Amino acid sequence: MGKIISSKQLKNNKFLIKILTENQDLKNLKGNLKNIHIFTDECCTKEACVKERGNNKTTKYFQIPLTLRPKKRSYQKLISQKIESQKAIYYIYGLIS
Repeated sequence: MGKIISSKQLKNNKFLIKILTENQDLKNLKGNLKNIHIFTDECCTKEACVKERGNNKTTKYFQIPLTLRPKKRSYQKLISQKIESQKAIYYIYGLIS
């Protein structure tokens, strides 16, 4: 998890943003410094739920809310990433069409 320490609007309607982050967070990127997406937990307003099934509730299903599901189910790949912070655990899913 990083923190934006400064931002500046450029002439071409783009922004230059400087981010302060820990060394471990940079290592987690594994050298991938292109196509980085910035998000904040304050924008996570859709509620979701986890269903538990099986013996001792060992199988867990993350339900994607109907409002977030794509209308067409023709996607080639589902990708995911788990990010842990001191306050929360984030599961980020991407549907590649």
